[in-house]
Amino acid sequence: MLSLQEQAGLEDQVRTARLRMLLDHVEVALLAAGVFAAIVAWLINHMVPEARLWPWLVLKLACLVPRLVHTKWLLRRAGQPGMDLAQARRWMLAFIALDSLAWGAVGWWLTPLHHLDLAVVTISSLMGLAAIGAFMNSVDVRAVACFVLPMLLPNVVFVLWRQDSLGLFGAASMLGFMAVMMLEAVRSQRRITELLRLRFMHEHVAGERARALEQARHHSDARSRFLATVSHEMRTPLHGILGLARVLQQDKPRADQRQRLTLMERSGEHLLTVINDILDFSKIEAGRMNIEARPFDLNEVLDEVAGVFQVLAQRKQVSLRQLRHWQGNCPVVGDAARVRQVLNNLLGNAVKFTDHGSIQLIARRHPDGLVELQVRDTGMGIAEADRARIFDAFTQTHTPMDRQHGGTGLGLSIARQLCRAMDGDLVCDSAVGVGSIFKATMRLAEVPAGDVQAGEPFPDHAEHPADGALAGLRVLLAEDNPVNILVAEAVLGHLGCEVHTVTDGQQAVAWLEQQRCDVVLMDCAMPVMNGLEASRVIRQREQDTGRPRAAIVALTANSMLDERAQCLDAGMDEHLAKPFGPDDIRLVLERVLLQRAVNTP
Repeated sequence: MLSLQEQAGLEDQVRTARLRMLLDHVEVALLAAGVFAAIVAWLINHMVPEARLWPWLVLKLACLVPRLVHTKWLLRRAGQPGMDLAQARRWMLAFIALDSLAWGAVGWWLTPLHHLDLAVVTISSLMGLAAIGAFMNSVDVRAVACFVLPMLLPNVVFVLWRQDSLGLFGAASMLGFMAVMMLEAVRSQRRITELLRLRFMHEHVAGERARALEQARHHSDARSRFLATVSHEMRTPLHGILGLARVLQQDKPRADQRQRLTLMERSGEHLLTVINDILDFSKIEAGRMNIEARPFDLNEVLDEVAGVFQVLAQRKQVSLRQLRHWQGNCPVVGDAARVRQVLNNLLGNAVKFTDHGSIQLIARRHPDGLVELQVRDTGMGIAEADRARIFDAFTQTHTPMDRQHGGTGLGLSIARQLCRAMDGDLVCDSAVGVGSIFKATMRLAEVPAGDVQAGEPFPDHAEHPADGALAGLRVLLAEDNPVNILVAEAVLGHLGCEVHTVTDGQQAVAWLEQQRCDVVLMDCAMPVMNGLEASRVIRQREQDTGRPRAAIVALTANSMLDERAQCLDAGMDEHLAKPFGPDDIRLVLERVLLQRAVNTP
């Protein structure tokens, strides 16, 4: 709905557009009118008195000059701020009426009343001229009136002056003709005005939509920056908390202390899950959830996820079994990390809400590449009223069990969106007191077994080097957070690595000018020089001096995919998102050694 000010502006646009349409053809029309007036004078000069003919021609041509000048001036000024459009239109209508009156004088001034043949020709010509003018001025009914009426009304009186039936017929014909012209002018102006109004409303709506889209894009970018900042600010201390808890557990604490440290670690891991869910949901809403397409073995993903939850299920004395409707390996193309995320959510819920009985993970493959993963449990089930809501964001069922376990209510919503992003879906069938069946479908194309690789940008199941291969590994740690330094040094020391620490990127560059190391663990957000800039400088120095290439691993508290891409573009080799544990850092160092062994001739 337009405001009063917007409606007024819209009407101004319509009036200005009608005025321009009225003026666009005037220059050519006036030139043609001057030529036609000269032709008329030449044709009738032997039939009318010269004392009237030549003054009429001079007057007619003189009427064209002010109209032409005013038209050019109006075309330049139309639509400009501060212009009195109403006054300009009044002058324009006055010039049209004056020009029309001069044309009408061909009949009542030049044509002798007794010269019937000439009168018929001139009156017919004037009616044709009036029709042409009405058509050309049809965007404005007042312009039509100013052109038609001054031309024909005096001639109505002129033909009535004959005082015979022919004069009466001619007058009636001209009056009827003028009425038709004016009615059609009214309809034409109404149609053109409506079309112009719709056009400008469409432009207004399109402009509002473009501005709203730009504002939404701005808000989305601001939200992404906010989430990235919040993610970094939350992951950094969380990494320190989890890391210190794990380091303290390695110091052989008392049983009660170990229990408290375990509770601290689990609470931190739960908080990390909540952060990851919120980030994933934000990326899905913003349309930035990227789905990888890499070969991987689906059996490995199923075994890995089922193995984790089988331990948890056994603690509750619940059996967890797998059933696969195929034999041998299952090489497919897709996003292994997202498949794993969907299964983690479904099996996690099944274990959480099943206190007795069994859980089944059933996997099927269809010839068209569609993979179906079913998770069946004998848990408490979901009421029919809640089944329609469980896939909504931030929604939980109204059960004591659900309130007991808590959560963000994002898991199933994210899982369904991931399935749909992989050209599938996630549906649920459940009965209270019987159990639930969650069926996830996704399209994973089949590939030859020899092409199977890691399914993630930074694979976590690379072949491990021999035990003890990390002992003596020279590691440069570039990190500005004291707690993170303490945690990383403890983990690396436990792995047998030789650790050297700097606190910003510039120090890392200077250290590498004098020393050598096998791996650089580079925090991306550091003062003086950040990790990305430092990595670019290091790679350039290596290229300039020909010194051996050091592996650089990005340490970042931002898990966004675009930051991973930025790390690779800066020359980094691996990416490790905080918070990471001892196994994570061990795996990434082993991959670095494996990659170096492959690339070494």
